[in-house]
Amino acid sequence: MAVTVLEREMYTEAAAARLLGVAQSTLNYWLEGGERRRRVDRPVIRAEPRGDRSAVTWREFLEAGLLRQYLCRSVPMLELRTFIDRIRDEYGVPYPLADQRPYVGGNRLLVSCRRRPG
Repeated sequence: MAVTVLEREMYTEAAAARLLGVAQSTLNYWLEGGERRRRVDRPVIRAEPRGDRSAVTWREFLEAGLLRQYLCRSVPMLELRTFIDRIRDEYGVPYPLADQRPYVGGNRLLVSCRRRPG
């Protein structure tokens, strides 16, 4: 099976974190989930954790960059998680931020109304 450009592993986790301007532990948490404040959280970017500090794909890198920007614009992480899960389920895409072109209106996360071809 051929790997698309978006699925190609592009950076190590450390290099991706440096380029994105986030701590590597933050990027790993977004990719793999983890325990914070005595609560276990699922990954934000990946649908399921891989269980290692594997390379970051181009699509994951794009999603992490968008996620960082939304957080910088005060969109709450809970809203981001809810949005990502909903769009992932509704449209059947593994990386909703990179695929559905969401944007911020005020401090709320929104998605365009375009439909994926069925």
